[in-house]
This record gives sequence, C-alpha cells and structure tokens, in this order.
Amino acid sequence: MKRAALAVMLFLGEGQVAFTQGGFIVEFDSVQVDAAGGNSIREKGWGFLVIGHQLADDGSGRTHCMNYRIDDSGQFMDRMEWDSAADHNYFLGMIDPVVDLDEGGHQACVNQYGGGEDVMYLYHLDDNGIFTGRDTILSLDPADSVQIGVRHARGTTDGGMVVTGWRDVGSAYPKAFLLKIDSNSQVQWLKEFAPTQSLSLYGWGVTQYLDGGYLLTGNGLGNGAPDASFLLRTDTAGNQLWRRYYGGRSAPYGAVRVDSAGDIYTWSDYKDPSWPFNDWYQVLLRKWSPSGGLVWETRSHYFQFTHARDFEILPDGSLITCATYGTVDILAKYGAGGDSLWTRYLHVFSPASYPTLYDVQPTSDGGFALTGYVVQDSFDESNPTPGLQTLWVVKTDSLGCVIPGCQEVGVGEYLLDLQKRLAVSPNPASEQVNVVLSLPETGEIEGQARVLLLDASGRTVLEHGLQRNLNQLRATVDVSALPAGLYYLHLRDGRRWLAGSKLVVE
Repeated sequence: MKRAALAVMLFLGEGQVAFTQGGFIVEFDSVQVDAAGGNSIREKGWGFLVIGHQLADDGSGRTHCMNYRIDDSGQFMDRMEWDSAADHNYFLGMIDPVVDLDEGGHQACVNQYGGGEDVMYLYHLDDNGIFTGRDTILSLDPADSVQIGVRHARGTTDGGMVVTGWRDVGSAYPKAFLLKIDSNSQVQWLKEFAPTQSLSLYGWGVTQYLDGGYLLTGNGLGNGAPDASFLLRTDTAGNQLWRRYYGGRSAPYGAVRVDSAGDIYTWSDYKDPSWPFNDWYQVLLRKWSPSGGLVWETRSHYFQFTHARDFEILPDGSLITCATYGTVDILAKYGAGGDSLWTRYLHVFSPASYPTLYDVQPTSDGGFALTGYVVQDSFDESNPTPGLQTLWVVKTDSLGCVIPGCQEVGVGEYLLDLQKRLAVSPNPASEQVNVVLSLPETGEIEGQARVLLLDASGRTVLEHGLQRNLNQLRATVDVSALPAGLYYLHLRDGRRWLAGSKLVVE
C-alpha cells in the first residue's frame, strides 16, 4: 500500500484558526490483486472500515464485495472478501450504499449477476466489518428479462432499511424503485415509479422523511426531452405524494438528505442546453420545503464532467459535499444558506490518472473521511502498477487539509502526499531541522521553493528557501529561537503546495 501523490487547489481562503487533527491519503495497490474501489467509509474506535469491491483473488475476473480495515493513521490492518468461493459477480451499489445499524454492525443490498438468475441479497456485517451472513431479498428469472440495479440504501427508524435503484423489465423502459426491508430482513413492499417526462427513470439517492415516509431522487433519460433530475416524496407505504423535475440535462447521479426541521436537500448536477460544450456541467445544491417548493439553490463548479456524488448535513446546518470535476475530485463545504465556504480539488499527481469519490463522512475530530478509487498513471515508469484501478481513502481536517494549515501557505494549487518522499529530521528538534524532498523524475519546480513553519494558530513563524540538487529539494532550518511546541511544516514552490509534516520543537 502506498501514499498517493494528490493535488488540492484552493479558491477561497479562511481566517486563521486553531488547527484540528490532520489526515492521510492512502492507496491499496499493494494489498489488492486487481481493480478495486471504495463505496462507503465508517470511523471506528480502531480506525476506519472501508467497504467496496474488488476483482476476486482467484484470477477468475469476477467482481466480489470486500471490506478493508485501516488504523487511524491510515495504515493497512486487514481485508476480507465476502464471497471468496462464489462463481458470480456482485455489485454493491454506488454512492455510500451501506447502512449502519443502531445496535452496531452494517447491512448492504448487493446484486448478484451473471452465471444464471439475477439475485438481490442483503449482506450482514458486524461492527468490525466481519461478514456474518446474507439473506435472499429478490430472485429474478433471466427468462423474464428483468434486471435490477441497486444504487443507494439508508437505515429507517424501525430498524430496517430502504433501497433505491432501477428495474428494467425488458419489454418496457426502466423505472425507479423503492424497496422497504424490515428489521428481520424481510421485504415489506416494493414500489415502482414510471417516468412522466422521459422514457426511463433511475433512482440514485434515498432517505427517510421525518413522518416515516421517504424521499427519492434520481434522473430521467430519453424521449427527446432534456434529461432531468427528480425529487419524489412518498408516504409510509411508499405511495407517491408529489414529484418535482429539475436541473435540466442532468447526469445519472444524485443524493438527498433531510434536516431536523423537515427541510429537504438535494445534491445533483446541471447542464444548460445553451452551454457550448455538451459534456460540461455544474453541481447543483438545492434546499426544498416539505411540500416540494424551492427555498434556494446554488450552482457552482462549472467544468467538464462535473458530477455530484455524496453529501452530508453537519450539526451546524452546513453541508459537506464531494463531486467529480473533470479529472479531479471536489471536497466542498457550503453554509446553511447555500453559500460556498471553501473548495479543495483533489487529484493524482499525473493528469493521466483519474480519481472518483463515492462517500464523504464527518469524523469525530471535526474532519472528513472519503473513499473511492483512482486509476494509476500508466505513463510513469516508476509506477509498479500502471493502469490499476486502486481503492483509496482520504482523511482531512475540518478545513479539508491533509496537513493542517494548507489553506494558509499563500498558493493556489496543492500537491498532496509527496510526504512519502519527504524526510524531516530530527523530529523532535531543538536546534536545526534537515528537510529533504525527493521529487519524481518528472517533477518540475516552478519558481523558488520554500519551507514555511506555522504555529498552532496558523501564523507563519519561519520561512526559509529550499535548494535544488538533482531531484532533491534540501534545506537546513534553525528552530532554536522558537518556543517549544507543535508546528506544521509546509513546502511550496511558486504556485503549489508540495508536501508537509508535523514538527515538534523541544
């Protein structure tokens, strides 16, 4: 497992604040046999549980569900393949499809496909992510030409769960569905929703409303009309109360949440038909009233292939979101009124590698944890796994920084996790600190590279130039005049943050 070279571009600055715990960025290329990706991440007392999928270890080319455990510093602990002997492929869903149970543990609806009939299973995991069994939820005869695609699931107040996705019956166009499962793993009901403005309707996000009913979001496609997102509210039995189409030419992604006051939030994307490029979008954050009226909306991040993924409402009413933005990922925070607070753009060092995030979760230290996948650079000769689709995890502080203080270094773009190439010694230090950053063969420095040392309040207390020697940046920094304490060391060139580390001065 290695640390990924990633980048963050900062568009909005913040005032100086006391830093919280930092984070890490890890890839699982050394502990996965073939292509993998993360769909859900959960914080645990021992670290983080990551749930996703991977091509099976047996070389069959089948996709199986998998969980990975890492400690709170991002170090790999273990992993488990749920169905190591199964001769089928399995699909876990898309954007955070795992449900947390009140009594501990987790559940997930999984599609089995290929090699015979299509089946939907409910998988059970204990609180450590250990697979404890599964129940058959639906079994479909392929002769009926019926397919089911699971996309998202959320827990319900009765100890059960609600699932959304789409059903394709072959003789008609796909319909969005809601599937209610009780606390005994039994199907209570299955409701389908036909499109009214398109040929097909797909469910992508679901949650329970305060009155026990449900909210479903997704998109419709086809019929010559502009593809549109939709928001649908039901009663407790899954019967539609109202439906709203919005967003224009949306892509097939989206999520929905509800706050304690009963207001509804959707996170999707938007394309105006008048825009000159067919594959350019904005993300679209909307707040709705309980009756389906629009309260406000925020459109932002116009770029190629911009698509919304996951989001959560934070205790203060602000929202943390993730999305794709061309060949990079977005971690963005919005205020309770929809105002943009800050954005971090995460991407792999090489533009030939494409990341995707599927889940963002708040953490107990006020930061955020994200998971998804990245495709390794196939042009870097030093990369041992070129072209591999790798599961990855990002842990940040409350301001979206892997190393606290990234927003204070005075540059726009941030190359994260060159820390694997950064050496800072001695640490702790009392007099001088040697800083060495070994650059990749293709690494280019723009302008004068410098070391900045920030105190716990975000104030720069020391700045020193870095000297280039072949593929290394070097500096010896005198810290003897600084008060004892914890500091944050940052390296930057003329426009980018390069790497960083905590430093203890004695």
